[in-house]
Amino acid sequence: QSIADALNNVVAVAKEQKMVEGFFFGGAITPGMIIDGFNFSSKTEFGG
Repeated sequence: QSIADALNNVVAVAKEQKMVEGFFFGGAITPGMIIDGFNFSSKTEFGG
């Protein structure tokens, strides 16, 4: 699913925002969202 398709299916957005760190640097301040029909299919694991 593309990001554009996912954002087209947003049904709710939280008022509270949270800082999400980037993998290499930086990050983003984002609200939680409910996206109709969206399911995580796997998780990302990083070696350390």
